[in-house]
Amino acid sequence: MSETYTSVDIIATIMALLKAQHGIAFEDELKKSLKRKYREISTRELNSILMKMETQGLVYVSGENIGKRQVKLIE
Repeated sequence: MSETYTSVDIIATIMALLKAQHGIAFEDELKKSLKRKYREISTRELNSILMKMETQGLVYVSGENIGKRQVKLIE
């Protein structure tokens, strides 16, 4: 992960993106949006952050295919 941002920054950005999309987005859409803002984010980093968010009860990730999974905001 780059020194210019932290996982907390990315989590806040993902939460804002999900809220803007009525609580639902596909993983590949999130990754594209995050790459525009942070430039360097790998699939591994995104998976790690989504797993962290899921264990914290912030989101629910459904689906098996990486990139095609749906991310839902838990309210």
